[in-house]
Amino acid sequence: MAKSVLELLREAAAVLEQQNRQETSVINHTPTTSATPSGPPRSSARAEVLRLFSPYPARAAPRRGYTPEFLCSKELGVGAAVIYIRPLQKDIDLEDLPSATTSCQSTGPMVECVYCAETFTYSEIEGHIDSCEKKNNSDSNAEETSERTPSGSSGMIQAGTTPAATSSSSQSPNEEIQSSSSEDWTTEPDVYKAANMFRHHLLTSAEHKPELVARLDLRSTEEDREREIITFYKKPGIDWASPFSVILGGDAAVGDGVKRHFFSMVMEKIQFGFDLNLDNAGKTLLFSGTDDHKVPSTSRALLDGDLFRVVGRAIGHSFIHGGPCFTGLSPSMMELIMGRNDECAVMDLSDCPDTDVIEVVSLLESEKELTPPEKCEVNNLAVSWDLPLMTDSNRRWLAEKLLYHAIIERRRTQIKQMRKGLKDSGVFCMIKERPALASILFPRSADQVMDSQTILKRIVWPMPDSEDEDDHRSLEETCLVTSYLRTYIENGSSQELHRLLKFWTGWCIPPQQLYVEVSGDIGLPVASTCMTTLKLPQKCATYQTFKDNLEAAVGSTDFGFGMI
Repeated sequence: MAKSVLELLREAAAVLEQQNRQETSVINHTPTTSATPSGPPRSSARAEVLRLFSPYPARAAPRRGYTPEFLCSKELGVGAAVIYIRPLQKDIDLEDLPSATTSCQSTGPMVECVYCAETFTYSEIEGHIDSCEKKNNSDSNAEETSERTPSGSSGMIQAGTTPAATSSSSQSPNEEIQSSSSEDWTTEPDVYKAANMFRHHLLTSAEHKPELVARLDLRSTEEDREREIITFYKKPGIDWASPFSVILGGDAAVGDGVKRHFFSMVMEKIQFGFDLNLDNAGKTLLFSGTDDHKVPSTSRALLDGDLFRVVGRAIGHSFIHGGPCFTGLSPSMMELIMGRNDECAVMDLSDCPDTDVIEVVSLLESEKELTPPEKCEVNNLAVSWDLPLMTDSNRRWLAEKLLYHAIIERRRTQIKQMRKGLKDSGVFCMIKERPALASILFPRSADQVMDSQTILKRIVWPMPDSEDEDDHRSLEETCLVTSYLRTYIENGSSQELHRLLKFWTGWCIPPQQLYVEVSGDIGLPVASTCMTTLKLPQKCATYQTFKDNLEAAVGSTDFGFGMI
């Protein structure tokens, strides 16, 4: 049984004391008339313990004792070795030692703080000085700010800002969010309000930073525009909460509608794939699977191109600026993105887009006896993933392991890249601190189904002008055209309504109000996305003509504003 250091020291001291007593008895029995010198007197046996572990010859104890100066001297040669010191007169009771945390509290001499002039113990002053210094600096900065503020406006806060935006200028934007504003969104019970508050805090912290500009040339090919999008989101060191604008080459449109068009196009590419042939498959799909069970692609070309980090940045950037979110992500993937234990991830057979794996897992989960070809198929897949062959006892276990490898293991690197992209955008901390907000960042596809009443209740229909005589003449035509629009919305599918809303506002997120105007100066429907206004031609003979014209206009969304 191993002995503690204290027990070894006590045994060594006992041996030295016994030797000291024996030598003392020999000296006492020596005749005093002897010419042999008796030598220097021996030091205390307890002090001799220090010499047990020394690699140098034994020496007498120093006259001033074992002081720190003596122990650190080059003459002793201790260096960085560990020294065990035993008291001379009494052993130290080491049975019930207090913990390190309690022993360090309120110990040492009293020290006065140079900032607040209060006294603290030596162990407390180190923790107090940090907070006191920050408080002192913030108070001094606040005084400087109030001195610079003109009289009569010292109590006013700029419209559209929160108290977090008026905090000390010595803090960075991230510190402002965490110190002044984070408590609001972290404690708000409504997840939608909490997400909007977090988004607002990010935008407020970066509102004075240089504007971030994205450029797309609508005169180029679809593949070239997609390369411009990927290049834009691969830029390093970007604060994605900075003010943002979009310039469309070949189109004179400007304003928020263009920005909505950009985010809608980017998220559509991420959701349904790029036309770029990056994987020699005709079309590059970043995600595969059915709605609410989408998982990242396992393509090696996408991983080598770091495209899933681009995906994370684009999703975070769109969320910050109020754009559309990525819908239909598998719940197991959301668990991995938030950094939770992958062993606890809830997997579903629908999360696996590989049909061959689904067939094998379905065979293992069934209770029927497998035929030799079916066993061969199961074993071939198991061996390819370094798993044991199927037996009657491990059948259920093997099914779970195959499903885990197909869904989780093969997509671990993709999820890490997405997490890095979300961290780059500043959105990851939101779902890390409040996992419930992940449902806002990655909504379910079922929650995004568009119905006719969602659009109709937001429409502000045109009203006739009582002072305009020509308006009375066109009232009948206006009512006829608007009735055509109502009929189109009531009979339209969810996909058709999404396309209409995208043409109307720039993206598929319905605003609070949608405006309709009827004009005799246009031949096809035109949308003013910045004003969320849909302008309809006044002359339309039949409903079929109106529907054909509206669908032709809606189809121009992919090519720009007014380019049909």
